[in-house]
Amino acid sequence: MDQLQELFQSFCNFGAGQRGAYQMTNAMFAKFCKDSRVLDRKFTATDADLLFSKIKPKGGRTISFDCFRYQGVPEIALKKGIKTDELVERMLSNHGPTSSGTVGDNVRFHDDKSQYTGVHKNGGPTNVDLGQHGKSEMDNSRFAKFCKDAKLYDRTFTAIDADLLFSKVKPKGQRVIGFEVWVSVALPEIARRKNMQTADLVKKLEGLSPSTNATEADNVRFHDDKSQYTGVYKAGGPTNVDLGTSDLRYITNRAPADVRGVQQAS
Repeated sequence: MDQLQELFQSFCNFGAGQRGAYQMTNAMFAKFCKDSRVLDRKFTATDADLLFSKIKPKGGRTISFDCFRYQGVPEIALKKGIKTDELVERMLSNHGPTSSGTVGDNVRFHDDKSQYTGVHKNGGPTNVDLGQHGKSEMDNSRFAKFCKDAKLYDRTFTAIDADLLFSKVKPKGQRVIGFEVWVSVALPEIARRKNMQTADLVKKLEGLSPSTNATEADNVRFHDDKSQYTGVYKAGGPTNVDLGTSDLRYITNRAPADVRGVQQAS
């Protein structure tokens, strides 16, 4: 495997997980062109997208190394007005795909495990329910409630900012964020928007718990005081199982009965 093929393979594997990938998608081709600094006025991101559509197999969504090496690279060199070998040398100066993920600030309550309390002191929550209820992840609505209950909303950080921030920090394709993302990415970003230190924001959140504004029922004497019950409710309430009325011999019985069909004692 030559150097260009190794570089091609590194971009194919980027973000593909443990299984890896052997062919390049349109998104990875665009990233390759960007990270290799191939894009300029002569060869733009739009040109890269059109080129990929041109060289990929009909009906396919990926390109192989041979397609990339013998069709894509010469076409790029032609567009840029340089020799193919010179373009390959430029590409090889690239050390592989780069990541621009947000680097979290140092947060004492996250990094110093001696500060952990509750379930996190014992290793953290589990995603396997062992007779316990509750969730260890936060969705968009819970994140918005957290911001509201913590009184984080103001002119510098609004409800719309919170919604956009959640969409930014959540894993791609997911609808929830875990504790790691919340404390190491979301909180520092909120602190930055509010022009304060992350540690000060964490200190402000200490002792916070969710609030509720559910309607509380009034005290109703005839419902709450069981000594006031009368009739069938005094004996425990009605039943939806009629004993002695469902059988055919009872239905065809013409003997005196009450309104529910229960035969009266003679």
